[in-house]
Amino acid sequence: MELEEDKYFKYAFMTLCCCIRGFSSCIRLVLVIDGAHLKGKYKGIIFTAFSVDGNNQIYPIAFGIVDKESDASWSWFLEGLKHFIGEVDGLLFVSDRHVSITKSIREVFLEAVHGICMHHLSMNMKDKFKNDDMQGMFILAAKPKLRYDQMTSNNAESMNAVLSHARALPVTALLEQARDLVQRWFYERRTYTSSRETILTDYGETNMRAVENLSRTYSITPIDLHELENVNRYSLCSSAYNLQTLINVYAEHVYPLGDEEDWVLPDNFVHRNIELPKIVQRVGRRQTVRIPSAGETRQVHKCSRCGNTGDNRKTC
Repeated sequence: MELEEDKYFKYAFMTLCCCIRGFSSCIRLVLVIDGAHLKGKYKGIIFTAFSVDGNNQIYPIAFGIVDKESDASWSWFLEGLKHFIGEVDGLLFVSDRHVSITKSIREVFLEAVHGICMHHLSMNMKDKFKNDDMQGMFILAAKPKLRYDQMTSNNAESMNAVLSHARALPVTALLEQARDLVQRWFYERRTYTSSRETILTDYGETNMRAVENLSRTYSITPIDLHELENVNRYSLCSSAYNLQTLINVYAEHVYPLGDEEDWVLPDNFVHRNIELPKIVQRVGRRQTVRIPSAGETRQVHKCSRCGNTGDNRKTC
């Protein structure tokens, strides 16, 4: 946690040891980072850093509470992340085109690769060139062949949706909701993977079958089978998609915080009263609905009785 003037709340960072150990040993080195607005009395941003496990599920790693998206806040969050995961060879970040993210990654993770979310990039191109065909041409150019499958930060939107109601809570309650979410996901996925008997994860097996079905559509010329090596198909898969790897990822338990009187505190712990952040409250009702970005459209609601837009069942 970081304070302003040594007493006012400014930043907060939270991660769990089991998430760090799972990422360091069993998860692909791809990190998606994003920020979402808080909806409570004190405005701010929640930063999230997560990856994707071998079953194509969101794997949360770290959370941060800051006042706004800026060079200082993103650098502080990434410094905290680096403190726990260290310098990782081959690390890849995926995010939107926020200038502060690009600058902070370049300064904090010197050897990491930073990729821009393909969805955000295509939306920006469509808005800049005012051409609907430009987006389709960009997609074709960006996917000439199979590469990393994490080319967008769409999972970040899913993470923001999961924490949608929690973002209206105070900071301590919000972080507790995030911890509870991680605990629930670890338990559910640990229980599910322990009942599976396949070699790969469900996601891996599905992709394996898709490749096998595609290979049966090829025309094959006669070959000498004695000159070919009999290679096990599963040996060609990344270890990240092995079921045993997924079991190891969620093997550890996430425990609840418990009552304050049961906490075991270090000897050098000093209790401090932290004051509320220094902000100026705006007049009027707080905004809770995000303004759509370029290329996004608002969801159109229709009346369930007549099927037309502009009214609802009560006013129809």
